[in-house]
Amino acid sequence: MDDPERFRDGLVETVERCAAAFFDAEWRRIGPGLKDTAAKVGAQLRREPPSTVLTSVTPTATGTERPARVHYDKLQSGVGKVSDRGCFLIPTLHGWPHLILKLDETDLPLVVHFIAGDWEQRPGVPQSLIRDRLAAIAEPGRFEMCRHLLGEPITTSELAKRMGVSEPQVSRHLKRLRQVGLVTSRREGRMIYHRLHPQLVLSLGSDVLTAIMR
Repeated sequence: MDDPERFRDGLVETVERCAAAFFDAEWRRIGPGLKDTAAKVGAQLRREPPSTVLTSVTPTATGTERPARVHYDKLQSGVGKVSDRGCFLIPTLHGWPHLILKLDETDLPLVVHFIAGDWEQRPGVPQSLIRDRLAAIAEPGRFEMCRHLLGEPITTSELAKRMGVSEPQVSRHLKRLRQVGLVTSRREGRMIYHRLHPQLVLSLGSDVLTAIMR
């Protein structure tokens, strides 16, 4: 820049105008929540290993104790050592469903930009479970069965009668749907009634989108 001081003054003025126009009001709205999250994570760091804390900030993370490693499920590949560079944990209320990692090849600290508390209210669904659920209902027999399981609790024998297949076939399909959590079964006397979880089926679309966007 030919005139760095003038540029700096103009930049500061722009930031101050933005603050007056919208940022100050937004900070008053989200600041308390971010401070609560920062206090919570700070307290957690005082009583738990850093690897445990870094794993806890998102349901998509997995960690090991020996060696102390944390793996975040992201499209990009990268490795950084906290012991060499340090790490900043930065909460946000505007990022869902993204967890952002900054692992530049410099001496700057690593950055983990995570959702402030939102992982507790809207936990992520593992990609493996999403794939299993989609595969479970993609099979034609199970897809047809889901239509009967949606409206009301129904027994194995009634399902077999409606679908024109044997009870062992129905039982195998039900077992698979239960394994992925889409169907529940409850006993009433000698009868066992099965029912589909419609909300889980409805959420599959958003789960897929979240997994892709993450």
